[in-house]
Amino acid sequence: MSRRKRESFTLIEMLAVIAIITILAALLLPAITRVRQNARVTECLNNLHQLGIALTMYANDYRDVIPIWVEEDDTGPDDWGAVATNMLWDASELRPQGLALLDTYIDSTRSLYYCPGEKILATTTLNSGTDQEENLQRGRQRIRIVDEYGGDTTDVFSSFLYRGCDAEADWIYSSIQKRAVVIDYNIHNICINHRGEVVNVLYGSRTVLRIPNANLELTMGDESEEEKDRVFNAADAQFVK
Repeated sequence: MSRRKRESFTLIEMLAVIAIITILAALLLPAITRVRQNARVTECLNNLHQLGIALTMYANDYRDVIPIWVEEDDTGPDDWGAVATNMLWDASELRPQGLALLDTYIDSTRSLYYCPGEKILATTTLNSGTDQEENLQRGRQRIRIVDEYGGDTTDVFSSFLYRGCDAEADWIYSSIQKRAVVIDYNIHNICINHRGEVVNVLYGSRTVLRIPNANLELTMGDESEEEKDRVFNAADAQFVK
């Protein structure tokens, strides 16, 4: 009786298989990464869409007026919300701010205030001494922080920038239908959503647009009022009926 020779891979064959697997992985990884990025962009768009519905409901209940947020040193209605903000909870005043005023209308689903495509690029302050430093350093923990805010000593911020009051809009919802109301909070070299490649924008009409950002037109250079106004004005120009 003859014995069958035991079959096995040679070293060269094993190396060839490993090389093929490596090449396939290198080809597939970028595609998989892109799919994940697109999924995050879509989820972000959905979050903004839900916030748009909440804004409409709020305006319906408050005679066409959108949420007003108040800074600690505001002295009267003329000063309220004159600057865009991404603050959700003011720990010093123990009160909600900006988009957090929509809590009742989103059934406290606070994950809507968070962009799943957000990435913190640095742990430095935006401007030296800002309250946002600690919050930014926590990076991906922000979703938990947002969901648990209220009553503690930590200021809480959203991944989105809320335009709030516009002198020309006078807080009237029907007058801002073609204006950008909420936008991805992107600051150059500090934090970006969706790698800064696209920026999602919610308009007063509840239209949500995914806008290419190759020239960084919708990325702030810093957190100044001028930069916030600039990105919102740039987003206004992108509105499509």
